[in-house]
Amino acid sequence: MVIESGVPGAGALSPPIPGMHPMHQFYWDAVKEHQLRLLRCQGCGHFVHYPRPICPRCRSLDLAPEAISGRGTLYSYTVVMQAGHPYFVDKIPYVIGVVEIDEEAGVRLPAGIEGAEEDLHCGAPVEVVFRDVTDSLVLPFFRPLAGSAR
Repeated sequence: MVIESGVPGAGALSPPIPGMHPMHQFYWDAVKEHQLRLLRCQGCGHFVHYPRPICPRCRSLDLAPEAISGRGTLYSYTVVMQAGHPYFVDKIPYVIGVVEIDEEAGVRLPAGIEGAEEDLHCGAPVEVVFRDVTDSLVLPFFRPLAGSAR
C-alpha cells in the first residue's frame, strides 16, 4: 500500500493518506461509509487480510469483500511518543495497535486506538469507531468496549 504525504490541494496540514489500488479499493470505499469489509475466501471461508489476490490457506482465487462486525480483541499496542510526520506533532502521545477480529482468530488489523489509554491492556475487547479526519479521509479507530474494565 502506497502512502501519500497528504491530501492534494488541502490548505492545512493533512495526515499521510493511503494510495488507492484496485486490490484494496473496496476496503477504503467501505470505511468511507463507516463499515469494515475484509476479503473472504469463498472456498474455505478464511478472511484474507491484508488484501491479496489468493487465499493463503487453500490457494483459491475466489475472494470477495464481506462486512465484519467491527469488534475484536486488542492483540498488541504501543504509545507513540515521537511524531513520524508533521501532521502528528500536536497529537503525541497517541496509541496505535493491532486488533484481532471476532470473526476469525489470527486475523488482525492495525489501527489507531482511542480512549482509556491508562487502563489499556492486551486482551481487552474493542469496537470500531470511524473518524472523519479530513473532508476526503475517513479512518477506522478502535476503542475499548463500554463496561469492559480489566
